[in-house]
Amino acid sequence: RLSTLAPILSLVLVPGAFYTILNTEAAHGLLFTAGILTACYVTYCLWTSTRSERRALITVLLTFPFVMSFFACFEQCGSSMNLFADRHIDRVIFGFEVPTSWFQSLNALFLMTVGPLLATTWIRLATKKQDPIPPLKMVAALFQMALAFLCLVLGISTATDQGIVGIGWLVAAYFFQTTGELFLSPVSLAMVSQISPKRFVGFMMSCFYLAVAFSHLMAAGIAQMASFYEGGAMDIVPSISLNGFRETFEFLIYFPLGAMV
Repeated sequence: RLSTLAPILSLVLVPGAFYTILNTEAAHGLLFTAGILTACYVTYCLWTSTRSERRALITVLLTFPFVMSFFACFEQCGSSMNLFADRHIDRVIFGFEVPTSWFQSLNALFLMTVGPLLATTWIRLATKKQDPIPPLKMVAALFQMALAFLCLVLGISTATDQGIVGIGWLVAAYFFQTTGELFLSPVSLAMVSQISPKRFVGFMMSCFYLAVAFSHLMAAGIAQMASFYEGGAMDIVPSISLNGFRETFEFLIYFPLGAMV
């Protein structure tokens, strides 16, 4: 029975999942294999579906590149942005140096404070039949992502001779990232569940998360652009490091803007 088989398979897959976490090449291989197999099955589904089902599936699939573009930028919060905070942000507040890892909690803080306000706004607009259509919300999300990295680029332009940037620029970037996530993530998930034909809902939802997994791979490639330094790990030249971050963050302004257009 499936109810018995599922827990057993879960226990078997845990060591494999742990191995892929420790082995990047294995994780990449697994991801690409899953992508190829999924693409083949999606093609089969499109070929064997009715006209209305095919149209719905294509509509959902067309949202994935934009979701991937957003999360490739969003996931910089744990990589290039965290590295930027460690190297160049003035983290001393009232004599206390804020640990770099603490900035990761800003996303959760803004989700809890802004989320209810935004949800209330959508409900009120819906009652007046003025709720923006999902594609417009996704456009707004990508625009806010561009604003987040614009804040960082502007902050870099105010850096001291030692390459130190005010903490407010980083907080503003996290704020716009989070509001963008609130515009895109629940909307895109709702689109997948509402538009997909009933017999494909579960499969298309898994395709959505596979697309997000590929966006993490894109995010890693982007983050490598900002990891350059001269000399050893403890011998970072501030001006060169700051310039590397500027180039990366400027790219992360234009990338979501291009997807938005």
